[in-house]
Amino acid sequence: MSKNSDLAIIIPIRNTPIYLINRCLESVFSAVKYARKYDVEVIAIDDCSDKRHYERYSSYIKNTFPDLIIRRSEIWMGIGGARNIGANLSNAKYLLFIDSDDILRKNAITTLMEHSSEKKVVFANHIRVGNNSTVRFNKKIFLEILKESYKIIDSPFLYTNFICMPAIIPKSLFTQIGGYPKQIYSGEHVALYGKLYFESDLKEIIYIDKVLYEYHPRENGNCFSNLKQHVAGKCDQFKILARTLGLNVVDYISLVSKHNLPSLYIPIFSGGECYIPSWAKIENGSWTVKKELIGYYNRRQATSYNRRVSGSLHCVRSTQICSATAPQTSDTRRPLSEIRLGGFENKNREGGKKP
Repeated sequence: MSKNSDLAIIIPIRNTPIYLINRCLESVFSAVKYARKYDVEVIAIDDCSDKRHYERYSSYIKNTFPDLIIRRSEIWMGIGGARNIGANLSNAKYLLFIDSDDILRKNAITTLMEHSSEKKVVFANHIRVGNNSTVRFNKKIFLEILKESYKIIDSPFLYTNFICMPAIIPKSLFTQIGGYPKQIYSGEHVALYGKLYFESDLKEIIYIDKVLYEYHPRENGNCFSNLKQHVAGKCDQFKILARTLGLNVVDYISLVSKHNLPSLYIPIFSGGECYIPSWAKIENGSWTVKKELIGYYNRRQATSYNRRVSGSLHCVRSTQICSATAPQTSDTRRPLSEIRLGGFENKNREGGKKP
């Protein structure tokens, strides 16, 4: 068990190339050094990497980063399970999860911790860095949707991985919901944040409109190394959340975005029905946010965001959402026959089957 620190940064590792692990840890310890007023520990969990690879990289990083705590799991736990191991090793008040091939910006810890408290989740923006492009996500729209939504089925938590990383999570709330769902290999963030929102004592979500994290996807990364498990994980994330809502999810449709927004995963419930979020416009197998909602967002931005002092947007948890047990029937409830086939085609490319 580790010391009682302010923050624990948890980094799962599974066969990540050494140069990427080094790049990640350099960014993390640079951020730790910058955040001098906070007591921060860094914990790496090897999730059953190849033994020879583990011996090579662990020997290197122990010498290069002597303050790093590293533990190895002899059983493949999946990224959520590995993060749970790291969280259980720590007595820190707050948790921050990052991937071993990504980069934490130098001011990330300081910026996020300044807004943290025991009943809040604090998150910021991130960019996706690919071979030929860098994409900055627009998370403001989704937080506004969440803030204004009173129908539980319209919560972005159920549909898309819009928080992702970086996020400061109180250890007490993380423990309250039992951490990440075990044996889920894709969509673990959706399941975690959904459970935090619906099942914990969370009172407030705070979004910091700054890029504090760089997501570097790899074609051979663990998330996509086994497409069958990747697809199964997406369905599992909906099943986990649906139990909270009193629903029975049997499958899902994956739709790509027309703009720089996350993919939309639409759950299919028993009886062959699916719910299209009221804020989404679906056309020709892809989706975007409805124009009227973008207009609403732009008006809110012009009148409120430019006047803010803290640089953050607060979302107070609704008691209506907490007390709801199932969604109300609305025009967002549609039979599968009305969904364009593009969604199924996208899913089939991931290795799934038509429902």
